[in-house]
Amino acid sequence: DGSWPEPLPPRRLYTHEACQAEDHEDWWQGAWSAPYLCLDTEYGDRKPITSRLLRLVGVYYPRAPWVYQCWCMDIPGSVECARGDFRHQLCATLRYVPVIMFNAIADISALQAGLGIKYEDYYRIEDPMLAHAVLYSDLDHDFGFVHSFWGRYERVKHLAEEDELLYNSGDVVELEPFWEACQREFQQDPQSEQVYREQSLKLIPILLESANRGIRTDVSRVTAALGRYARLQHDAELLANATCGRPINLASPQQLHTFAYNIRG
Repeated sequence: DGSWPEPLPPRRLYTHEACQAEDHEDWWQGAWSAPYLCLDTEYGDRKPITSRLLRLVGVYYPRAPWVYQCWCMDIPGSVECARGDFRHQLCATLRYVPVIMFNAIADISALQAGLGIKYEDYYRIEDPMLAHAVLYSDLDHDFGFVHSFWGRYERVKHLAEEDELLYNSGDVVELEPFWEACQREFQQDPQSEQVYREQSLKLIPILLESANRGIRTDVSRVTAALGRYARLQHDAELLANATCGRPINLASPQQLHTFAYNIRG
């Protein structure tokens, strides 16, 4: 009917001049009273994730007048950014307003490395990627696929190298329709929401700690378990081969599908 895609909202770069504008404080006051804040980061892919170089942060909330974006490192040719004020305003907001992040572990790690914002500093975290993984566990959960499911705005995912600011703003504003869709789905499927809240979200701090410190293991018990499971795997392969009457690769969905449906019906 011509209603899709919608044009992206305006965006504004966080600078000292922007901080002095009359509508600057109004934007953050709106964020404080919003149902949630949408946030996305751009960062260098450094390992471990807890030392990633934060490059850019974009924030938005429902019916916000523009997407606010802040360079968090010096970019050649860019205007000077107001990182101090941005960090202050963002930290204050995150303590009282829920935040929506797609693949939250990556954004949390980047924000901690770049701005010193820790997991404990958030009021509440929601992650449409984890929600989609629970609701549609047999489908892909990357941003592009979920956008084909629930996206509202024009696609800009292909502009990462050409225009990072535009690319980031597209990721930020799509979080609103993503999360609204998740909430509608959860109303129809409360058991999936329970899995999302009681398992998926509660794993975030555990995974963050394991990425930073590693996971302590009992090497002798792991070694013994590896041998035990290797024997079970071998027995399973022998049983499968005997059942099929020929060798079959249990790691191949195509071979299993052919045997189960085409041969055994």
